[in-house]
Amino acid sequence: MRFHKKNSILLLILCLTLLGCKTQELINSNDRKTLPTSFRDSNDTSNTADIRWKDYFNDKNLVQLIDTALKNNFDVLMTLQKIEIARND
Repeated sequence: MRFHKKNSILLLILCLTLLGCKTQELINSNDRKTLPTSFRDSNDTSNTADIRWKDYFNDKNLVQLIDTALKNNFDVLMTLQKIEIARND
């Protein structure tokens, strides 16, 4: 009985190992989906990158907080110093 149980477990492990070794299926590159024409042929020229952040936010307190944070940001100050050092070289 013990021999039969051991063989069953080994057979199960072998089957699971073989099922786990399946190779990945390749994706056919011809099956690409095309974009809708509303994205491709859009005449919309507005872009949020063209808006200044001070014009985007209407709250004066928020604008002051952001301005203070940008002026006191250590990383920005270090980057500006590195730019000045590079210009002097």
